[in-house]
Amino acid sequence: MDWKELIVFEIEKAKQRIVSLNLEKGMVRYSERIRLDRPIHRISEDSEIVRAYMVHRFVNTMGYAPESLELDRPYKVGNIRETVTVDVVVNDEDGDPFFFAIAVAPDDYVRGEGAESRLFLAAEKEFEKTGRVVHHLLYFTVKVENEKLAHESMIIDYSHFHLMSDWDRKEDGSHTVIGIKGNMIRERFRGNRKIVRIRYRDSRITAFFDRK
Repeated sequence: MDWKELIVFEIEKAKQRIVSLNLEKGMVRYSERIRLDRPIHRISEDSEIVRAYMVHRFVNTMGYAPESLELDRPYKVGNIRETVTVDVVVNDEDGDPFFFAIAVAPDDYVRGEGAESRLFLAAEKEFEKTGRVVHHLLYFTVKVENEKLAHESMIIDYSHFHLMSDWDRKEDGSHTVIGIKGNMIRERFRGNRKIVRIRYRDSRITAFFDRK
């Protein structure tokens, strides 16, 4: 199976079926428990399939309630009032945004492409409008490894990198690799920034911290 078929398989066996996909008809349906800022019915791009899987993971793997999720929240940014949308917003128990997330098709997941700028623009506008600070920005895709579905993501701590000008995804500098029972933690340093990559089973996470 390719990555699309693997996503459908994972979603169909989920304990909570909060999203359904029909690849033949090009249709997607989200639970009424999830807030949609616009009607979503068709799979217009491959990234919609990735988003469906990300939504599935937020609920069935990470334990968020479907009611805490919102899709396609729009923001007007810039002098020309361009609309920037956040693919998935995950709110915490107080209603504050914990994740602003973007889903990316595997072929479009290129480091340094700059798509994360959408997240920074939206998070900045959220603070301007409401005074609420987004906790984390998430950039997410999937891949197939050993015929199994895996995912790759970048998690940006917005409290540390709250301006796009502070953000630099280059990974020059020294690094160390530590093996832990067949899994891997990789640490790289650039100035006072620590970049930590964690690989565990089918998960890959990249986190960024200030080194003190």
